[in-house]
Amino acid sequence: MRCASLCIGIKNYRATILRSTETLLHFAVSDIEAFYDYVTLAWPAESTQSLHLKYIDEAASLTEVNQAFEQIALAGRFDLVMIYLSGHGQRSSDGSGWFCLWDALPDTPSLDKKQLNLLLSKLNCAQTLLIIDCCHAESVISGLPYFGDLQGSNARIFCASSRASEYAWEDTELQCSILSHVLFSGLSKISSLADTTGHVNVDGQLLPYLRDQVPLLAAQKKRGAIQQPIIGGQAATSIKLPTVKTENIGRSLTLRELLRYQVRRIITWSIMTIAIILILIETLFSHLALLSDQTVAVRPGLASTFSFLPFHPGRIVDTGFNSSQLNLTQIDALQRLANGELRTITTLRTPDGLREWIDQLTPLLKDRKALAFIYPNAPGNPFTFGAINFAARIQGIDPENFARQQQLQLHVPVINTGCISLGNEQRINFDINNADSLEDFIRAYVRYLALQNEDPSAEVWKLSRFIALRALERSYDPVAQREIDVLLEEIARAKNLTLSSETLVTLRNLLPPSQPNSCSMLAIGILIAKGSTEDKNRAEALLRATEPSAKKSLSEIFIAFRRSGIKHYLISQPRSMLIAIGQYRPLQEQTISDLVDLESENIDPEQEQLLENIALPHSAYETLNKQLHDNNNPWRQSIALRLLARAFIWLPPSLKEDLQRWAQDHALERFTESNITLGVGLSGRQHKLPSDIIDGWVKRLSAGVVDPQSETDSNHTIVVDARNAVAALAMASATTPIPIEAEEKVEFLLANRTAIPLRQEVIEGLGARLRLQDKSLAEAIRDRLLIQRDSAKQRLLTVAIAIAAINGLQAEARRAVLLKFTEFWHSESEPELRKAYGLILAGAN
Repeated sequence: MRCASLCIGIKNYRATILRSTETLLHFAVSDIEAFYDYVTLAWPAESTQSLHLKYIDEAASLTEVNQAFEQIALAGRFDLVMIYLSGHGQRSSDGSGWFCLWDALPDTPSLDKKQLNLLLSKLNCAQTLLIIDCCHAESVISGLPYFGDLQGSNARIFCASSRASEYAWEDTELQCSILSHVLFSGLSKISSLADTTGHVNVDGQLLPYLRDQVPLLAAQKKRGAIQQPIIGGQAATSIKLPTVKTENIGRSLTLRELLRYQVRRIITWSIMTIAIILILIETLFSHLALLSDQTVAVRPGLASTFSFLPFHPGRIVDTGFNSSQLNLTQIDALQRLANGELRTITTLRTPDGLREWIDQLTPLLKDRKALAFIYPNAPGNPFTFGAINFAARIQGIDPENFARQQQLQLHVPVINTGCISLGNEQRINFDINNADSLEDFIRAYVRYLALQNEDPSAEVWKLSRFIALRALERSYDPVAQREIDVLLEEIARAKNLTLSSETLVTLRNLLPPSQPNSCSMLAIGILIAKGSTEDKNRAEALLRATEPSAKKSLSEIFIAFRRSGIKHYLISQPRSMLIAIGQYRPLQEQTISDLVDLESENIDPEQEQLLENIALPHSAYETLNKQLHDNNNPWRQSIALRLLARAFIWLPPSLKEDLQRWAQDHALERFTESNITLGVGLSGRQHKLPSDIIDGWVKRLSAGVVDPQSETDSNHTIVVDARNAVAALAMASATTPIPIEAEEKVEFLLANRTAIPLRQEVIEGLGARLRLQDKSLAEAIRDRLLIQRDSAKQRLLTVAIAIAAINGLQAEARRAVLLKFTEFWHSESEPELRKAYGLILAGAN
């Protein structure tokens, strides 16, 4: 930094009256000597190409001062020019004042504001600092044009030692002027004003310090005398001055200042020591805590220090465990958890390489199954397909080969009841029949059977009869009904599963006209899924003709079932079968027409939900497409759009193009309608949407909307709320970029709200979006999980999105990504992250 300084101090004036005993300035010259020493120390002339000028007594005439300003002006541009004037000041009766140079005459203007402004205007510098220490200093500088406008400079600042009506004082004890003493106190090495680099901000700290401390010191030293510095000017950037040791400029601090410095130093070091100790505690220790929302968290430090610290260098980790998973009989341990007494050293690891807090929490859990996917051998249901995937992948084995090696066995006794009620006979009771739900077992076992080299038909039918008997035993409660649904879904899903001719004959023999029962209904479903074309057509026709209590169509049965709450399996099974099987192939036209009249003005919500989940025949999609273009019925238009968008993969190319055009032409004008929003969002999974549609949905987002009541407009169409906008944006993100802020808000709402419609489609849309990232998919997912350690809900959402993203990859790419997650799992020491990696390994296909 290149600096110029001009230091002018006058003690022995030419005029006798200005150097008489009463008016003699004892320390004006010594103050200037000190300031000159300061600038030469701070900006050495040789190394910084700076220019420092000093004029004492007779050298400080008006002529010499003019020449000094000329010399500075001719020396080129400076970063900073500082001018310090110390001497007498006078003012006239009209209030104008001047600084008295050596050749000044009593009561005659010397260096007045006009002359001073002319001299200052010659300077070529980025920053200017003028200090005037004289009586009536305000009158010298008040209204000076130079300080009213920067005119290309960055800063022009002045400090006048006193008001126009006041004196500027010296003090014999201090051996300097009041202003000078405070100034160098602020610029000393021990100054409290200095920043970490040893510099003091002039306009932000030094000048306010002068304004505060000079009046106090003047009143103390001069028996209540008043001296108020005036500061002013313009600044676009801050002037920063370096600090120096006061002894190097011939100054010493008072005893009071030294004591204050020592006290401040002791306090500072004490605070720093305490802060270092607390930081070490926060870094080296952690403790388990039960938070107000009943989640178990790992907090940095100790419970005794955590509460009073304003911030924490470590993160609070949401473990993913909560109070519902704790064993309430462990009263003492729970009390220690509540008090934050379960502590650990952060560097310690368990034998499995995990943070030690997991071992402290384990004894408090009422079920060790909660540790599944954290440890390789955690207890759990070995038959779940997730457990099979996880156990296989952490051992580096394909799940298919692992399943074969395990040789899963289903110990089901031969059932000779023909699936008729056992009446008063003894109920069959064996271990697996006592399980709360066999849903995961059914999924894993059917998938295992599909991998067998031998004919699995007998085992499939044995399993089916067992599930039918179990449903009968449970009086067809909701759990039993769900198990039957899962069985049919898995049989329909398994492409490699084929049935022998003997099994097909057995199934055909169970079809009506025999009395319909649970086995006959399962036979219908299995034949629709795995029979010949003739079997499928016959079974579907029989399903349409199923009449459990009276002559009713399927649609009447469904409506009666949902509206009356009847739980009879013969009423609920046809709907479940259609959903289970209709996901994999279009149903017959007659089945659809029996389900619902697509030409009708009113479609029951349950029928609409059913149509969303199955593949329809081509003629049904043509009918829906006509309704989409019928502008006289907006309500049916919105339903048609939603159904067509859900079935996009089943549509012929011409209908796909038509749907895309309609969405782009009409979505914006009707974006407030719920079904339109969801329908366009669904279609956005397959093709890019215009930015104005995305912008409209973004505006509808609101983090404050939890579960708002539905609103309707004059056409009785449901008006979109934030939930539908969230769903639409998430689905459309598969093909269309959305703003980062909107994407973050969408994921926040998804993680914290349960009422988001089309949740699975939403997850798949975000998964497709994740696959478009520049970095590798595995790295992108891991980075997300790393920043979500403080929220188990966010981690679970990321796991679901990750599984959807991985499942969308080709087989070879999927295996490569899962291999990376196997590596992540083995090397991870954070239990909550290891569990997230384990869930991904378990959930990916």
